Amino acid sequence: MHRTDCSAGNADIPPECYRRFALCAPEGVDPGLCHEVATCERVAPACGTGRTPGVANGCYTGACIPDDVCEPL
Repeated sequence: MHRTDCSAGNADIPPECYRRFALCAPEGVDPGLCHEVATCERVAPACGTGRTPGVANGCYTGACIPDDVCEPL
């Protein structure tokens, strides 16, 4: 997963198009959402500061999503 980074200042790429690496996930795997409520019994992954456990279909996905790429509340 990549995030738009308008502060990069790359001369060859307009800032609004520059995309910086944010999260690694297997191809075709959805890391989930940051603000979905987990309702299953799977344990949340231990995410470091600035990351939120991803949830999809009510269960933790195992992904730790950077807070700055989380969906809006």
